[in-house]
Amino acid sequence: MIWVFDSGFGGLQTLKYLKRQFPHNDFLFLADSKNLPYWNKPKALIKELTIRNITWLLDQWCTHVVIACNTAVASIYQHWFAEEIEKKLISVTQCGLKESILFWYKKIAVMCTQATHDLQVYQTIYHDIHWQWEIYTIPTPELVPLIEATHINYDKVYYYLELYSKYIADDTDCLILWCTHYPVLLNIFWEQFPQLKIIDPGRSCIYSINKKLTHSLEKKSQGRGHIRICCTGSPDTFRKGAQKIWKTQDIPALEYITL
Repeated sequence: MIWVFDSGFGGLQTLKYLKRQFPHNDFLFLADSKNLPYWNKPKALIKELTIRNITWLLDQWCTHVVIACNTAVASIYQHWFAEEIEKKLISVTQCGLKESILFWYKKIAVMCTQATHDLQVYQTIYHDIHWQWEIYTIPTPELVPLIEATHINYDKVYYYLELYSKYIADDTDCLILWCTHYPVLLNIFWEQFPQLKIIDPGRSCIYSINKKLTHSLEKKSQGRGHIRICCTGSPDTFRKGAQKIWKTQDIPALEYITL
């Protein structure tokens, strides 16, 4: 079974990629929807919530957890990723950076939430994986509320992307979407930034999982491909967000849990 954690809806896009790649594997997705969004909360609270939720997942006898929330990763990186627990955690953050290194991109722009930008952990992660090329972040606080709205106002999306484009240096060759909500607008990013290689870290994590879990996935290839989705907030509210992310009314049953 593959465990995935996010503060809200965005990680469902990562889950969608994983389900497509590993159709016979079972999945457990935990959304801390009661406390979303994380990006507008104090650093200490983000860290507390992240540790609480990941601890719950680890208590479910999992061997690995995909953290599909870059703000959550930024809040706990120096505390948890420096310890033995790192072996059990796969973060979309690191996976996206590793893909940029694989293709030798030398100047990387990162679009992220304001909280991820303020936590300033991206350069630490980049240097920890032994790379020294230039990386810089562009906070995009207006995008997540637009994506999470009942109906996306695409005129505003284009307006803000045009505004953010002014902060992208001319010699930039790669753009990382460092929020799992942003791939919902992936076609628009391609349209707006045709000169850049655009990396979706949620898709990048497939390679890390395939490398770490090959043997266990092969052993469980007879699985039913079951998806269990747990949320800490209203299941009905979360279902509406999930239907928009997955572009279908056919959403797996939701389970309310208290943490």
